[in-house]
Amino acid sequence: MHCPKSSDDQPDVVYLGLMRAGSTSLRSYFTQHPQIAWRRFAWCLQLGQSDHERSDIYQHLVRKADGRTSDTRCLIEMYESLMLGQYFDLAHSATAREETGPRWSADWALDPKLASDHWPVRIDFAEIARRTKSCFPAARVLIVLRNQITWFESMINHYWGYFSNQDRSLNSFLSTAEGQAASMAGFFDQCILALHRTHGKDNIQVLLLEDLQKCPQSLVDLNEFLSVDPNQTTATQAVCNRGRHKHKRIAIRNRIAAMLPLKLRNSCYQISRADRDLVEKMYRESNARTSELLARDLAAVGYPQ
Repeated sequence: MHCPKSSDDQPDVVYLGLMRAGSTSLRSYFTQHPQIAWRRFAWCLQLGQSDHERSDIYQHLVRKADGRTSDTRCLIEMYESLMLGQYFDLAHSATAREETGPRWSADWALDPKLASDHWPVRIDFAEIARRTKSCFPAARVLIVLRNQITWFESMINHYWGYFSNQDRSLNSFLSTAEGQAASMAGFFDQCILALHRTHGKDNIQVLLLEDLQKCPQSLVDLNEFLSVDPNQTTATQAVCNRGRHKHKRIAIRNRIAAMLPLKLRNSCYQISRADRDLVEKMYRESNARTSELLARDLAAVGYPQ
Protein backbone atom coordinates (compact mmCIF):
# COMPACT_ATOMS: atom_id res chain seq x y z
CA MET A 1 0.00 0.00 0.00
CA HIS A 2 1.33 3.42 -0.96
CA CYS A 3 0.93 6.04 1.75
CA PRO A 4 1.42 9.75 1.04
CA LYS A 5 4.41 11.38 2.66
CA SER A 6 2.65 14.11 4.63
CA SER A 7 -0.28 13.45 6.94
CA ASP A 8 -1.00 17.20 6.89
CA ASP A 9 -2.21 16.77 3.30
CA GLN A 10 -4.44 13.83 4.15
CA PRO A 11 -8.16 14.35 4.80
CA ASP A 12 -9.59 13.44 8.18
CA VAL A 13 -12.94 12.55 6.59
CA VAL A 14 -13.99 11.53 3.08
CA TYR A 15 -17.58 12.36 2.16
CA LEU A 16 -19.19 9.58 0.13
CA GLY A 17 -22.79 10.78 0.41
CA LEU A 18 -25.34 10.36 -2.34
CA MET A 19 -25.66 12.96 -5.05
CA ARG A 20 -28.89 14.95 -4.67
CA ALA A 21 -28.92 14.29 -0.93
CA GLY A 22 -28.19 17.60 0.74
CA SER A 23 -24.55 17.94 -0.31
CA THR A 24 -24.96 21.60 -1.33
CA SER A 25 -26.31 22.49 2.10
CA LEU A 26 -23.58 20.50 3.81
CA ARG A 27 -20.91 22.32 1.82
CA SER A 28 -22.44 25.59 2.99
CA TYR A 29 -22.30 24.39 6.58
CA PHE A 30 -18.70 23.21 6.22
CA THR A 31 -17.68 26.49 4.57
CA GLN A 32 -19.06 28.57 7.41
CA HIS A 33 -17.71 26.38 10.19
CA PRO A 34 -14.40 27.87 11.42
CA GLN A 35 -12.97 24.48 12.38
CA ILE A 36 -13.70 22.74 9.06
CA ALA A 37 -11.88 22.91 5.74
CA TRP A 38 -13.02 21.00 2.68
CA ARG A 39 -11.95 20.43 -0.91
CA ARG A 40 -12.89 18.35 -3.96
CA PHE A 41 -9.91 16.36 -5.19
CA ALA A 42 -11.15 12.85 -4.43
CA TRP A 43 -12.19 12.54 -8.08
CA CYS A 44 -8.69 11.20 -8.64
CA LEU A 45 -9.92 7.93 -7.10
CA GLN A 46 -11.91 7.38 -10.31
CA LEU A 47 -8.79 7.61 -12.46
CA GLY A 48 -5.29 6.18 -12.65
CA GLN A 49 -3.85 2.74 -13.16
CA SER A 50 -2.69 2.06 -9.60
CA ASP A 51 -3.14 3.25 -6.02
CA HIS A 52 0.42 4.60 -6.16
CA GLU A 53 -0.49 6.79 -9.14
CA ARG A 54 -3.74 7.97 -7.57
CA SER A 55 -1.96 8.95 -4.34
CA ASP A 56 0.74 10.81 -6.26
CA ILE A 57 -1.84 12.70 -8.33
CA TYR A 58 -3.70 13.64 -5.15
CA GLN A 59 -0.50 14.99 -3.60
CA HIS A 60 0.17 16.98 -6.77
CA LEU A 61 -3.30 18.51 -6.62
CA VAL A 62 -3.19 19.52 -2.96
CA ARG A 63 0.24 21.20 -3.16
CA LYS A 64 -1.37 24.26 -4.74
CA ALA A 65 -4.58 24.10 -2.72
CA ASP A 66 -5.59 25.77 0.51
CA GLY A 67 -5.33 23.25 3.30
CA ARG A 68 -5.48 23.36 7.03
CA THR A 69 -5.27 26.56 9.05
CA SER A 70 -4.43 26.96 12.72
CA ASP A 71 -8.17 26.64 13.48
CA THR A 72 -8.82 23.57 11.33
CA ARG A 73 -9.78 20.46 13.25
CA CYS A 74 -11.28 18.54 10.35
CA LEU A 75 -10.29 18.44 6.68
CA ILE A 76 -12.96 16.89 4.46
CA GLU A 77 -12.71 15.55 0.93
CA MET A 78 -16.09 15.88 -0.82
CA TYR A 79 -16.84 14.19 -4.11
CA GLU A 80 -20.37 12.84 -4.15
CA SER A 81 -20.03 10.95 -7.43
CA LEU A 82 -17.86 8.37 -5.67
CA MET A 83 -20.99 6.94 -4.05
CA LEU A 84 -22.10 5.88 -7.53
CA GLY A 85 -19.21 3.44 -7.56
CA GLN A 86 -17.99 4.51 -10.99
CA TYR A 87 -14.35 4.44 -12.04
CA PHE A 88 -12.80 4.73 -15.47
CA ASP A 89 -11.34 1.58 -16.90
CA LEU A 90 -7.69 1.51 -17.90
CA ALA A 91 -8.36 2.27 -21.56
CA HIS A 92 -10.00 5.57 -20.67
CA SER A 93 -8.37 6.43 -17.32
CA ALA A 94 -6.55 9.76 -17.41
CA THR A 95 -2.99 9.90 -16.15
CA ALA A 96 -2.13 13.55 -16.87
CA ARG A 97 -1.46 15.61 -13.75
CA GLU A 98 -3.19 18.62 -15.28
CA GLU A 99 -6.60 16.96 -15.30
CA THR A 100 -9.26 18.95 -13.43
CA GLY A 101 -11.63 16.03 -13.05
CA PRO A 102 -13.04 12.99 -14.82
CA ARG A 103 -14.25 13.73 -18.32
CA TRP A 104 -17.96 13.14 -17.76
CA SER A 105 -20.11 13.27 -20.87
CA ALA A 106 -23.83 12.75 -21.40
CA ASP A 107 -22.91 11.00 -24.65
CA TRP A 108 -21.89 7.90 -22.70
CA ALA A 109 -23.40 8.53 -19.25
CA LEU A 110 -27.01 9.14 -20.30
CA ASP A 111 -27.49 7.32 -23.59
CA PRO A 112 -30.05 4.53 -23.01
CA LYS A 113 -29.09 2.97 -26.35
CA LEU A 114 -25.37 2.64 -25.56
CA ALA A 115 -24.42 -0.91 -24.62
CA SER A 116 -22.57 -1.38 -21.35
CA ASP A 117 -19.49 -2.75 -23.11
CA HIS A 118 -19.07 0.72 -24.63
CA TRP A 119 -19.20 2.57 -21.32
CA PRO A 120 -15.80 4.05 -20.33
CA VAL A 121 -16.62 3.36 -16.67
CA ARG A 122 -17.02 0.30 -14.52
CA ILE A 123 -19.39 0.21 -11.56
CA ASP A 124 -18.18 -1.33 -8.33
CA PHE A 125 -18.58 0.55 -5.06
CA ALA A 126 -16.47 -2.02 -3.21
CA GLU A 127 -13.55 -1.01 -5.44
CA ILE A 128 -14.13 2.69 -4.63
CA ALA A 129 -14.15 1.82 -0.92
CA ARG A 130 -10.88 -0.08 -1.35
CA ARG A 131 -9.26 2.83 -3.22
CA THR A 132 -10.43 5.27 -0.57
CA LYS A 133 -8.78 3.23 2.16
CA SER A 134 -5.58 2.75 0.19
CA CYS A 135 -5.14 6.41 -0.77
CA PHE A 136 -6.46 7.89 2.50
CA PRO A 137 -5.54 5.20 5.03
CA ALA A 138 -6.31 7.20 8.18
CA ALA A 139 -9.50 8.88 6.94
CA ARG A 140 -12.97 8.17 8.24
CA VAL A 141 -16.02 8.16 5.98
CA LEU A 142 -19.24 10.19 6.14
CA ILE A 143 -22.31 9.02 4.22
CA VAL A 144 -25.65 10.78 3.78
CA LEU A 145 -28.56 8.68 2.48
CA ARG A 146 -31.93 9.64 1.07
CA ASN A 147 -35.02 7.50 0.57
CA GLN A 148 -34.80 5.99 -2.88
CA ILE A 149 -38.18 7.21 -4.13
CA THR A 150 -37.52 10.92 -3.73
CA TRP A 151 -33.86 10.35 -4.61
CA PHE A 152 -34.66 8.86 -8.02
CA GLU A 153 -37.17 11.62 -8.66
CA SER A 154 -34.48 14.21 -7.91
CA MET A 155 -31.79 12.39 -9.91
CA ILE A 156 -33.95 12.07 -13.01
CA ASN A 157 -35.04 15.71 -12.75
CA HIS A 158 -31.36 16.66 -12.51
CA TYR A 159 -30.66 14.96 -15.84
CA TRP A 160 -34.07 15.56 -17.43
CA GLY A 161 -32.84 17.96 -20.09
CA TYR A 162 -30.44 15.40 -21.53
CA PHE A 163 -33.19 12.96 -22.51
CA SER A 164 -35.33 13.07 -25.63
CA ASN A 165 -39.09 13.04 -25.11
CA GLN A 166 -39.35 9.33 -25.90
CA ASP A 167 -36.57 8.45 -23.45
CA ARG A 168 -37.92 10.38 -20.47
CA SER A 169 -38.75 7.54 -18.11
CA LEU A 170 -37.33 5.74 -15.10
CA ASN A 171 -36.65 2.63 -17.19
CA SER A 172 -34.67 4.65 -19.73
CA PHE A 173 -32.61 6.23 -16.97
CA LEU A 174 -31.93 2.84 -15.38
CA SER A 175 -30.58 1.53 -18.69
CA THR A 176 -27.86 4.20 -18.85
CA ALA A 177 -24.41 4.12 -17.23
CA GLU A 178 -25.47 6.80 -14.76
CA GLY A 179 -28.75 5.07 -14.04
CA GLN A 180 -27.14 1.69 -13.49
CA ALA A 181 -24.66 3.25 -11.09
CA ALA A 182 -27.51 4.97 -9.25
CA SER A 183 -29.50 1.74 -9.00
CA MET A 184 -26.49 -0.05 -7.46
CA ALA A 185 -25.83 2.83 -5.04
CA GLY A 186 -29.41 2.50 -3.84
CA PHE A 187 -28.57 -0.81 -2.17
CA PHE A 188 -27.40 1.01 0.93
CA ASP A 189 -26.67 -2.09 2.98
CA GLN A 190 -24.12 -3.30 0.42
CA CYS A 191 -22.37 0.08 0.33
CA ILE A 192 -22.22 0.32 4.12
CA LEU A 193 -20.91 -3.22 4.51
CA ALA A 194 -18.23 -2.58 1.88
CA LEU A 195 -17.00 0.39 3.96
CA HIS A 196 -17.18 -1.63 7.17
CA ARG A 197 -14.84 -4.16 5.58
CA THR A 198 -12.32 -1.57 4.40
CA HIS A 199 -12.47 1.08 7.13
CA GLY A 200 -14.03 -0.61 10.15
CA LYS A 201 -17.50 0.06 11.49
CA ASP A 202 -16.36 2.68 14.02
CA ASN A 203 -14.89 4.84 11.24
CA ILE A 204 -18.16 5.15 9.31
CA GLN A 205 -20.88 7.69 10.06
CA VAL A 206 -24.22 7.28 8.27
CA LEU A 207 -26.74 10.13 8.36
CA LEU A 208 -30.15 10.45 6.73
CA LEU A 209 -31.09 13.52 4.71
CA GLU A 210 -34.52 13.32 6.31
CA ASP A 211 -32.92 13.73 9.74
CA LEU A 212 -30.67 16.58 8.62
CA GLN A 213 -33.76 18.42 7.42
CA LYS A 214 -35.83 17.94 10.55
CA CYS A 215 -33.84 16.60 13.48
CA PRO A 216 -31.36 18.87 15.35
CA GLN A 217 -29.73 15.80 16.91
CA SER A 218 -28.36 14.83 13.49
CA LEU A 219 -26.15 17.93 13.48
CA VAL A 220 -24.95 17.06 16.96
CA ASP A 221 -24.02 13.59 15.68
CA LEU A 222 -22.32 15.14 12.66
CA ASN A 223 -20.21 17.54 14.73
CA GLU A 224 -19.20 14.77 17.11
CA PHE A 225 -18.08 12.57 14.24
CA LEU A 226 -16.09 15.43 12.71
CA SER A 227 -14.61 16.27 16.15
CA VAL A 228 -15.63 19.92 15.87
CA ASP A 229 -17.60 22.24 18.13
CA PRO A 230 -21.24 23.11 17.41
CA ASN A 231 -21.49 26.05 15.04
CA GLN A 232 -24.36 28.41 15.75
CA THR A 233 -24.53 30.13 12.38
CA THR A 234 -27.12 30.47 9.67
CA ALA A 235 -25.53 27.43 8.05
CA THR A 236 -27.17 25.28 10.70
CA GLN A 237 -30.56 26.44 9.52
CA ALA A 238 -29.46 25.94 5.92
CA VAL A 239 -28.73 22.26 6.56
CA CYS A 240 -31.96 21.70 8.46
CA ASN A 241 -34.37 23.63 6.27
CA ARG A 242 -33.15 24.18 2.74
CA GLY A 243 -34.04 20.70 1.51
CA ARG A 244 -37.47 20.85 3.12
CA HIS A 245 -38.27 24.16 1.37
CA LYS A 246 -37.01 22.72 -1.90
CA HIS A 247 -39.32 19.70 -1.51
CA LYS A 248 -42.25 22.05 -0.92
CA ARG A 249 -41.41 23.95 -4.12
CA ILE A 250 -41.21 20.70 -6.08
CA ALA A 251 -44.53 19.53 -4.62
CA ILE A 252 -46.19 22.83 -5.60
CA ARG A 253 -44.65 22.63 -9.07
CA ASN A 254 -45.87 19.05 -9.52
CA ARG A 255 -49.40 19.93 -8.39
CA ILE A 256 -49.49 22.75 -10.94
CA ALA A 257 -48.08 20.45 -13.63
CA ALA A 258 -50.81 17.90 -12.91
CA MET A 259 -53.43 20.46 -13.89
CA LEU A 260 -51.85 21.12 -17.29
CA PRO A 261 -52.61 19.26 -20.53
CA LEU A 262 -50.45 16.17 -21.01
CA LYS A 263 -48.45 17.75 -23.83
CA LEU A 264 -47.32 20.51 -21.45
CA ARG A 265 -46.23 18.22 -18.60
CA ASN A 266 -42.80 17.31 -19.97
CA SER A 267 -40.79 19.94 -18.09
CA CYS A 268 -40.09 17.67 -15.14
CA TYR A 269 -40.21 14.06 -14.07
CA GLN A 270 -43.00 13.09 -11.69
CA ILE A 271 -42.71 9.59 -10.31
CA SER A 272 -45.67 7.46 -11.34
CA ARG A 273 -47.36 4.77 -9.28
CA ALA A 274 -45.73 2.12 -11.49
CA ASP A 275 -42.27 3.67 -11.04
CA ARG A 276 -42.82 3.96 -7.30
CA ASP A 277 -43.78 0.28 -7.15
CA LEU A 278 -40.63 -0.61 -9.11
CA VAL A 279 -38.36 1.34 -6.73
CA GLU A 280 -40.08 -0.13 -3.68
CA LYS A 281 -39.68 -3.65 -5.03
CA MET A 282 -35.99 -3.07 -5.82
CA TYR A 283 -35.00 -1.83 -2.37
CA ARG A 284 -37.46 -3.25 0.14
CA GLU A 285 -35.18 -6.09 1.30
CA SER A 286 -32.04 -3.95 1.18
CA ASN A 287 -33.66 -1.28 3.33
CA ALA A 288 -34.71 -3.88 5.88
CA ARG A 289 -31.06 -4.93 6.16
CA THR A 290 -29.95 -1.29 6.32
CA SER A 291 -32.41 -0.68 9.15
CA GLU A 292 -30.72 -3.48 11.09
CA LEU A 293 -27.24 -2.11 10.35
CA LEU A 294 -28.21 1.37 11.54
CA ALA A 295 -30.54 0.22 14.34
CA ARG A 296 -33.06 2.62 12.83
CA ASP A 297 -36.54 2.08 11.42
CA LEU A 298 -36.12 3.52 7.93
CA ALA A 299 -39.75 2.84 7.06
CA ALA A 300 -40.72 5.44 9.65
CA VAL A 301 -39.07 8.16 7.55
CA GLY A 302 -40.40 7.00 4.17
CA TYR A 303 -37.87 4.43 2.98
CA PRO A 304 -39.43 1.54 1.02
CA GLN A 305 -39.92 -1.52 3.23
